[in-house]
Amino acid sequence: MHTLRFLGSGARLLRGSVYGARGSGVAGAAGPCLRPPRAGPATGSGSWGFLPRTATAGARAMSTEILPEHRRITMPKLSPTMEVGTIAGWRKAEGDAIDENDVLAEIDTDKASMEYNYSDVGFLAKIVLPEGTSDVKVGELIGIYVEEEKDIAAFKDYDPLSESLVTEASSKELADVAAQPVDQDFESATTPAKQASTDAAVQASAANVSTSKPAPGGDGRIVASPAARVRAAETGLSLPEIDGSGPDGRIVVADVLRAMESTDSRSGGAPSPSSSSPAPSPIVAVMEGGVGMYEDVEVNRFQRVTAARLLQSKQTIPHYYLSTEVMMDTLLTLRSKHNAALAAATARGGAAAKVSVNDFVIKAAAAALRKVSEVNSQWNDTSIRRFKNVDVSVAVQTERGLITPIVTDADRKGLGEISADVKALAGKAREGTLQPHEFIGGTFSVSNLGMFGVNSFSAIVNPPQVAILAVGASLPKVVPDGTGGFQTTTVMSVTLSCDHRVVDGAVGARWLQAFKSHIEDPVSMIL
Repeated sequence: MHTLRFLGSGARLLRGSVYGARGSGVAGAAGPCLRPPRAGPATGSGSWGFLPRTATAGARAMSTEILPEHRRITMPKLSPTMEVGTIAGWRKAEGDAIDENDVLAEIDTDKASMEYNYSDVGFLAKIVLPEGTSDVKVGELIGIYVEEEKDIAAFKDYDPLSESLVTEASSKELADVAAQPVDQDFESATTPAKQASTDAAVQASAANVSTSKPAPGGDGRIVASPAARVRAAETGLSLPEIDGSGPDGRIVVADVLRAMESTDSRSGGAPSPSSSSPAPSPIVAVMEGGVGMYEDVEVNRFQRVTAARLLQSKQTIPHYYLSTEVMMDTLLTLRSKHNAALAAATARGGAAAKVSVNDFVIKAAAAALRKVSEVNSQWNDTSIRRFKNVDVSVAVQTERGLITPIVTDADRKGLGEISADVKALAGKAREGTLQPHEFIGGTFSVSNLGMFGVNSFSAIVNPPQVAILAVGASLPKVVPDGTGGFQTTTVMSVTLSCDHRVVDGAVGARWLQAFKSHIEDPVSMIL
């Protein structure tokens, strides 16, 4: 009951922040509720609370108004490796109704573009971060949800920065209030002397709220929303050069965008760095005298994550490499017959399912993993996990970078099924629509550059896997025919990269022998 009296007493934000201000150390990030907090939606996190209404002028930065009950919509963790995301687009506008499992937004993760489904029924009251905002940390505020439509208007001018406007003086007052017994009335806890000090703290806090542009020679600070600060930093704009249109001259994202447009018009309409186009715009520079022209292409988040994982692999995994050549004549003949039969069936109205050399490679690798299960493993520092299932990750190059969708249970599937899986997964990878379970969790990887004319190469192990097969091109080669003469045959070069902590040289060699036998006698992996 003390809490109810405290909230209903018309207390200043100084005391109201016990219930809502971030960083007060008293009530947590979003403040307590008049009912027990509810867990956030299954696809994201959120918390209910009462927060101070955004300041509008002068001392009103310490407003006495309390926002309606609401939930903070935060950046969800959509994959195990996701740390930051980009808001590719909002599927709902401010004020729109949200039904159960509606798609709220489209999020670009480190691997794919994914839909963010919200599990509650209510309304989107406020979009805090606009679409196109990049490098948003998991758990960072992106919007506000309310249950009642009438509560939407209260968040029209909502700014999350206002939640943390608590000065050192007010923090001391908060501690004094929090120290009072819970069964003591608010009125008895506030003496005239303490009320006077409270008023002084309020005035001091209000005086510390500066306008968007400090007076020349003054020491005022620039007031801008977090989203505006991030966008300004991304575009290289200086906050003092931007005119704020928010409460008390606060700089909001719209102000930054206007400043960018103004800068672009002055510079002849050059494209802004914050453009949300799929391909990053190159930054072109010319050395003095016109010599040494080059361009700096911004690295996207997908490429940064891939680079970090590859660096981790080379620095922490003791790689070694085993190479061999396999005879391809029998396989190529079998493949030609199979595809010719499919073409004839298609002419009669049947379904086409042509198989590629890479489909045979995946099947042969899976069969070899079943024979030499030590390679179908994972290093866990204190143990080695040996998998019962054989899930082959296949490297696919996309405009955003390299990704490895998974052909699950490849040892149990036929060539036609593997071919269909690879085509579907590669298409989704290039469209950026892969789901986490489609690219996370493979037990072995295959990377094939033979179609690019690469004779041979060595691949980097994809952790936590312990091996990857690099496949080169199939090329004609003159070899002895066994009778003292020579013949031309087609050979393919393959290299197995292994993690020496798990796969010893002899084990890797046995796997490579098993793979070679299946490729050279393809019927053996079908039977």
